[in-house]
Amino acid sequence: MGEGWFVKRPPDATLDVPPDQGRTPSDILQARILVECVTIEQAARRHEPEGVAALRAAVEQFEAEVDRGTYGGESDRLFHLTLARISGNAVLAEFVAYLWDCRTGDISWSPRA
Repeated sequence: MGEGWFVKRPPDATLDVPPDQGRTPSDILQARILVECVTIEQAARRHEPEGVAALRAAVEQFEAEVDRGTYGGESDRLFHLTLARISGNAVLAEFVAYLWDCRTGDISWSPRA
């Protein structure tokens, strides 16, 4: 298999996607399904006890939010980002964060976010 071509993004670069590119909720959901399925698989293979504990804490926080009727999305986001972190792949974690933020209207992407 060939090595391919690689383009390195400058560390301070962001990915700005103009709204006229038609980023629909369906597009975002399809992308999340693709990325998060791989992320879940990697998390299942690479998990460690502290990662599982962090994931349980995120689920408990989410459940408490729902029980109180105060769902704001932060605990749901925390769950997905924790799962991505457990995967051990920083790029997958960045994609999960980016795709989550797409649904809130944040259209810039930076791995430091």
